[in-house]
Amino acid sequence: MMPFNKLIQIFGIALLIIPMFNPLFSCTRKKESTTIFFSSFGSEVLNGQVKEIIETDSSLTGIFSPIDTNYFDVRGNITASNGRGRLGKQLVRFTNEYGSNGRKLKTIATGYEYSFGILDTTPTTILKYNEAEYITSSEDYCQPKHICDTTLYKYNETNQLIEMINSNGLGIQFSENFKYKGNLLIETISYLYDHKGNKMPPDKYNYKYLTFDKKGNWTKRFGFYNSEKEWMTKRKITYY
Repeated sequence: MMPFNKLIQIFGIALLIIPMFNPLFSCTRKKESTTIFFSSFGSEVLNGQVKEIIETDSSLTGIFSPIDTNYFDVRGNITASNGRGRLGKQLVRFTNEYGSNGRKLKTIATGYEYSFGILDTTPTTILKYNEAEYITSSEDYCQPKHICDTTLYKYNETNQLIEMINSNGLGIQFSENFKYKGNLLIETISYLYDHKGNKMPPDKYNYKYLTFDKKGNWTKRFGFYNSEKEWMTKRKITYY
């Protein structure tokens, strides 16, 4: 996650949708007693039959403390995601639709509300898959036949998400590269490009894991921004 104040300084509130609330692009794949969880923060194999994940980011600077909740069905699919801000106020909600083959067909986002006002859009996301059934691209339609946002996804040989490239309707490109140690995400390097295609200095994020539950899924970690400790993420996982 990019620090809130940095996003405001660079691009203003309109760009916050993509970097901060990327459950829009989240998906899952079920494999035996695990759930393979893909999001804008990389990919992860969750042990057990997960029902709900609540993540709370506590900023050490006191600037922003979002709460994200993902709801899973018994097949391991994310059926809905909520993003909340301070005092638990809902900022955005994502609902997913799946086909008979288990593929997530699209995601609908509603309620882009901030303390700064309301961004008057309700995008629908259309997904494309590769032969291995992993998402390779997503397109956001703010209006029928009008693509306002496109994201491309790349994976390594073990099907971990290693790169995500986003281009929005403002002509700004945002990319993230992910590095893992086993199943754990340990580093994210983010790049921003302005509307002229100029590449800005990279932002580097690292993660230190502190606690795990009985299933072996992490429940607390520190996040570092350019080597400085910025936030703590606490995660509560409920199982079927």
